[in-house]
Amino acid sequence: MPITNKVQFVNQERTTSSSTKSASYVWQGTMLEAAHLTPTHDYFMLSWANCNSPGANAGSTKWMFEATSTDIVGSEYQRHDTNDSGMCVTHLGQFTAPTPTENIGIYRKRIAGGDYETTDYGQFFVIDLSYVGDSGSLVSGVDFSTSMATSARTVDPNNNFHEHTVTHSGVNLVFATVKALANPDPVLIGLYINDVLVSSGSRYTKSAFDKKEVVFAGAYNISSGQTVKLKNVDSDTASTDYSYVAVFNLDTAPSAQATGQLTSWTDYSISGSWGAKTIDGNNQQSFVVGMGRQLETGVGAESGRPACISLKNNTSNKWMLFNNRPSGEWNPLYFPSVNYGHDTGQRETSIIIAVGEVGDGDEIEMVTI
Repeated sequence: MPITNKVQFVNQERTTSSSTKSASYVWQGTMLEAAHLTPTHDYFMLSWANCNSPGANAGSTKWMFEATSTDIVGSEYQRHDTNDSGMCVTHLGQFTAPTPTENIGIYRKRIAGGDYETTDYGQFFVIDLSYVGDSGSLVSGVDFSTSMATSARTVDPNNNFHEHTVTHSGVNLVFATVKALANPDPVLIGLYINDVLVSSGSRYTKSAFDKKEVVFAGAYNISSGQTVKLKNVDSDTASTDYSYVAVFNLDTAPSAQATGQLTSWTDYSISGSWGAKTIDGNNQQSFVVGMGRQLETGVGAESGRPACISLKNNTSNKWMLFNNRPSGEWNPLYFPSVNYGHDTGQRETSIIIAVGEVGDGDEIEMVTI
């Protein structure tokens, strides 16, 4: 989506690694600097970081304002037992910038085990929902709509974790997440647009206590009064204490969009391609949303390929996320670390938002390792 006079967005990349053995949350680095924020403004956010709980460890992750140690709502206690394989921990949500503004950091703690919990690379992307530009401000209910639920609740099969009614018609960019837990089931979650299933995914789980967000993104034709739903499409009951939906009215359709299933590979050494699209970016700073979903190990053509995705502008020969890659362009540091299924039924999802100048007719390719 090209930048307009009513949309202001910021992306910051994390390119450091840190570790802790603390049983209490410890700062592991700044994800977004305070200078990018305006006091009292509301912000949509997507942030992810690659985390690792080695050996017998289990760890927990959250995001906080650094100066006041205030939690970013919904990000708290994303628990994972990754058994050396690494884990992309993602938070989709919304916050109001404090006065004065503060850095937002990522915090980790060790729950079990004797090894270091490590935190590697990641990103933090925001859209300023209160921004006023030359064409005016974004208007809630017209240009965008959001809703959040933070109550603890139990959801039966074929029932909703979250329901959001859209009040603006047209092509809308949808982000949605739910942080679900079921012992020991991965919990299959469906994203529905006006009661039509458009996507599904489930969390990686090795321990019965693993708890992390399952994230979704896509552009859909939605009429005013229609709904976006996150539904429990699993056979078991599940619990949650956080879900969130954000819907942005694009006015016009995105320059290019595609969905599909990987049934063959374009091999780049250790990587494969999900395909390329030609985008007319009008030589402006643009953001491109990518979502990946994998099948469990041993099922179908995707077997052995996780949803570790990135986006590259083949026309300019530049990566749109982590363009500077001194550790090698296919190094896993630069991709969300989304696990192969530990067991059947695990279909992890990932979202990245790549930012860069897109020219007239640039070819943008999604790749995975």
